Amino acid sequence: MPGRADMRVRIEAASYKNHPVSFQIVWPWTEPPRTDASQRTGLQRLTDATSIAIWVVMLAGAVLLGRRNLRANRSDRRGAARLAIGMTAASIALNLLAATHVANPGIERMQIAGAIAFGAFNGGTVWIYYLAIEPYARRFWPDALLGWTRLLSGHLRDPRVGRELLIGLVFGAVGLLIDLAKLVPMALGWRIPGLPFGNGLQYLDGVPSLVAQWLEIVIGALSSALAIALIFLVLRLLLKRTQAALIVGFLILLLLLNNGSFISGNWFDRFNNLGFTLLLTFVLHRFGLLATATALFVDNTMTSVPLTTNLAAWWSGPMIASLIMLIAIGWLAYSAARAGQPLFGTVLED
Repeated sequence: MPGRADMRVRIEAASYKNHPVSFQIVWPWTEPPRTDASQRTGLQRLTDATSIAIWVVMLAGAVLLGRRNLRANRSDRRGAARLAIGMTAASIALNLLAATHVANPGIERMQIAGAIAFGAFNGGTVWIYYLAIEPYARRFWPDALLGWTRLLSGHLRDPRVGRELLIGLVFGAVGLLIDLAKLVPMALGWRIPGLPFGNGLQYLDGVPSLVAQWLEIVIGALSSALAIALIFLVLRLLLKRTQAALIVGFLILLLLLNNGSFISGNWFDRFNNLGFTLLLTFVLHRFGLLATATALFVDNTMTSVPLTTNLAAWWSGPMIASLIMLIAIGWLAYSAARAGQPLFGTVLED
């Protein structure tokens, strides 16, 4: 290792037909990958199983609620169809952009079929979720759906849409500050787990992979926002009281977030999950579904893209592109939120 002559580092590489296909730096502390599966404890496996069971119950409950709402003719079918079609198209584009294409019709046909199947599954899932929650959200939290429904109706420059996008951008930045709070004990010299940043190496595969990663984050943010809203609304129906549903829903989210790492993770996982669950619960109940999805999008984008302060580095491109994309969204949202008013109101006129 440069600067540490006493520490040796092993470099492993492989090539196929004169092209590099594998490269790995084996540090003295690197553990063999075969031990990863055996490192999971019984508690971690239990939380994984619980998360899967809750997801299945949520989907089954959404099917029953959606069917009930359709039969009672009280669902926003047009809004649900637009959301489902958009999610399906985004999922298909994501898979086709991320795939490795070859001049083999059989392989390409299977990849296209897989992309369509994945897109139909994602689109169908959010369609079911939206049919299930929309009537009850309109009943219990009508203000929470206002920006969301206007966006689905195509009113991109609606002031309410711009306002909720701006709020989501701000709280997404707050979520990043929660993650960055780990730098405080690091500065104090405490031993801490690794920072949860910059682990999305797929961003470095080129422009198609970068766009695919953005689409994946959009799909995940929208699906997660709908699932979180479904949890609170079902609890509101069962418990009959908003405060009780809020508390129980917060505890369920706390246990489910990041695959139950609040129970089975380290101390920073618990701190991060607690802070981020409080943030999501507050944003959803105070500002609505669109702001929640935007906050999730911002946080997931900036915690997965490789970060660097050296803008000349070869891996800085995806970070710069992501920042430009978020700034553009912020500017468009700000322009819409002003509703045609001057930048500084009437200050300059006065």
